[in-house]
Amino acid sequence: MRHRAPLLLGSLTAMAALTLTSPAPAQAATGVFTYRTQPGNIPHALRNPVDSTCYVAPGGSNASNDTNRDATLYASNTCTGAPIKTLQPGQHDDSTRFGSVKFVR
Repeated sequence: MRHRAPLLLGSLTAMAALTLTSPAPAQAATGVFTYRTQPGNIPHALRNPVDSTCYVAPGGSNASNDTNRDATLYASNTCTGAPIKTLQPGQHDDSTRFGSVKFVR
């Protein structure tokens, strides 16, 4: 029994260290972001998109943000450069053309 205590204490210490150093799980928006791409007016939907992930949407337009996060629209396909518009939850935009979108808390 005397030899088990250090082994148990070492195992608990290792588990605590792993718990403290593990990355936090990715957070996701709840809801759906819909848009259309041209040519063809093709509908697309992003369901429960992950926060801070860049979603490519070349030729995107007619966006509806039915998520619980702000949707930041970019002209580029890489979510770089100045944002061209931010759609708050529940907002819709018929006229803005965008190349990518990112969801932020």
